[in-house]
Amino acid sequence: MKILLVNPSITKSEVYAKYSAGAPCLPPLGLCYLAAVLLQNGYVTKIIDCVAEDISIEKLKEEINEYDPDMVGVTSTTVSYNAAKSLLQEIKELDPDIVTVFGGAHISALPDETMMECESLDIGVFGEGEYTILEIVERLNGEQSLEDINGTIIRNNGRIIMNEPRMAPEDMDDIPFPSRHLLKDLKAYSHTPFRGAKFVTTMITSRGCPFKCAYCDQSVFGRVWRHHSAEYVLSEIAHLKNKYNIDFISFEDDNFLLSKKRTAEICQGMIEKDFDISWSCLGRVNEVDEKVLALMKKAGCKTIYIGIESGSPRILELIDKKIRIDEYRKGIELIKKFGINVTGSFILGVPSETKEDIDKTIKLALSLPLDGISFFTFTPYPNTPLRNLASKHGKVSNDWKDYSGHPNALPFIPDGMDEKYLLDIQANAYRKFLLRPGYLIKHLNTFTNRKSLINGLKFVRSLVLK
Repeated sequence: MKILLVNPSITKSEVYAKYSAGAPCLPPLGLCYLAAVLLQNGYVTKIIDCVAEDISIEKLKEEINEYDPDMVGVTSTTVSYNAAKSLLQEIKELDPDIVTVFGGAHISALPDETMMECESLDIGVFGEGEYTILEIVERLNGEQSLEDINGTIIRNNGRIIMNEPRMAPEDMDDIPFPSRHLLKDLKAYSHTPFRGAKFVTTMITSRGCPFKCAYCDQSVFGRVWRHHSAEYVLSEIAHLKNKYNIDFISFEDDNFLLSKKRTAEICQGMIEKDFDISWSCLGRVNEVDEKVLALMKKAGCKTIYIGIESGSPRILELIDKKIRIDEYRKGIELIKKFGINVTGSFILGVPSETKEDIDKTIKLALSLPLDGISFFTFTPYPNTPLRNLASKHGKVSNDWKDYSGHPNALPFIPDGMDEKYLLDIQANAYRKFLLRPGYLIKHLNTFTNRKSLINGLKFVRSLVLK
């Protein structure tokens, strides 16, 4: 069998609107993990990333004809769902015998609805997909029934059958390194220009999050935190350094810092092995202490990305963040004490939020010693507690292409506000933070190469031009 895995085409401007110059383009690690398991079991596998390769649907169809796959797997987030749905239809029109498989965040959140909408879809995969897709391929290869594969929803003689969820892998270290070598050019990917590294790639060292922030969907990885061992993480870093000569790693785990013991072990290993590599991660301010931060700094940590979300205590309680504003101040000051940068993210336009709440958020952002910032507009993702609340406190969009934190058209407009007000507030918040002369001077050295400098200047220009 020959398998093709596709990341559907969606442009930066479709996702990030006027802020697209400052947007990342990250490797589709989900597809790379699927491919790794398939290759490990002897199946011919190819990845096409239409985003990074800027491939049109017509060009993609040419490549599909040339490759002649038995099965095509497509992934998507919610914002790219429309593109994925159209792609699945094009594939079936091209060759009805190709088995179509769809996975990712959107179908994991809405499996029944997605299956009903996508008539060109044969098999939907929800949750973690590595061993689900392997079983699908093995069943197809052996001409066996697909009806009872855990982690799937299937179409059979006009009926939609929802199977049981698949248990997550017990030992994360059994999962092979993602097959990045199947990507056309790893250097085609980049993070935001404010990360500033010459050659950035991503890693995921843990899955799931035990916290229950009301805006966050965990349909794929779940609420149980599972992780690779420090030894596995260090081996993957060594692989990236030796094979690709990576300069910077962005750890994309929802919560890289949850275990202080594991964080310390990873940092100690990076120091001992003298990787000479910089990195960033995501975490909560109450998950670090002086001992861990000292090791992180010595191991090359440049930035910790913190989800602060709001300057309103009422909103923080509403979204179930379980961190107080004074804890954010204390934690950020501690991180800065060790010379590690802090980037903070905030959400504007949460259901029931008032203009006064938004003012508190922007004032907090400007008062904190942050090195970077993200102001997202609230997105009512499916399968989240706040989506239900949103329908009671405003207008929720039915068009999935709007489901971005930096949209052209808002996916949610709270009562008492209009779209123009919120989009203007978002832009003004960025201007107030990023265009401060002292901030610009301090962070000029962030742009370590021509590409990041050009993108940074384009991003600043988008803020200046109203």
